[in-house]
Amino acid sequence: MVSKLAFAIAAILFLVFLYWQTRFVIEWSVRSSSLAKHSVMRSIAHNVWRSVYEFKGIPEDWEKALKPLAIGVRGVLYRIPVQVNETDGSARAATLNLTLTLDKECKLIAWQTALRVYNETGHEVVSDLYNVTYCTSLYIKEADIVWNDTFSAYQVKRYFIYFSPEQSVSSPPYSLAFSIATNFSLALFGREELASLSVGKMDALNNLTYSEVAWMLGVEPYHFVLETEGVDEALNLSLNVSLPITPRGTIVLHEMPILIQDVDGRIKRAWARVKIW
Repeated sequence: MVSKLAFAIAAILFLVFLYWQTRFVIEWSVRSSSLAKHSVMRSIAHNVWRSVYEFKGIPEDWEKALKPLAIGVRGVLYRIPVQVNETDGSARAATLNLTLTLDKECKLIAWQTALRVYNETGHEVVSDLYNVTYCTSLYIKEADIVWNDTFSAYQVKRYFIYFSPEQSVSSPPYSLAFSIATNFSLALFGREELASLSVGKMDALNNLTYSEVAWMLGVEPYHFVLETEGVDEALNLSLNVSLPITPRGTIVLHEMPILIQDVDGRIKRAWARVKIW
């Protein structure tokens, strides 16, 4: 009788052990599978982000082509720092004038409406162009750039002249009379090339269908969303369905900030984002 009871207890304990062991194996397998899927999706999101936001596309002006081979919204933004010294020793308002060669070799990098002047605090300064020499169309080779500001005696200020080949940028909503201020010294620094997004390419990408972009990105069987935040000409491309309400980890997000010259000409920092599910 005792041996039968002991056997029954042992059998029950064995079944309990087997149950928990089986449950652990199943949960571990599900968790491992979920982690593996999540890792694959993170890799896809990263690769899609790089393909879209770090690549100009094929051809590089694909936004003008009927059938692009590859899409990308990377643009380029140029910046020339300028230092201005007030040398007269008097506080005053002045219209500064600078003759500047933007594109000596006519590589078509300076579209007229895209030129802006910013001060060292990151605010746009009212400016205008005169005596413009063009490479072709509205691509500037050389121009006189004028802008307004106020100075205290012997004050030193720093400015940044931004320009790009972006034709989608509108003309600035201001103008300024031509003038040449005296008793100022101006020093130019080397031209800088900054990675940015192209509003023209983003607009062209918005006009493509989801299936066209999915085929070029090669993300199937996963779905994706491309979007930017913080700009007027925002990118927003997704499958026309709601994001799934699913357990944590099913939707993978990859996002990073990047510069952009928006359609109004202002230099901004946008959030470029990819979602994969």
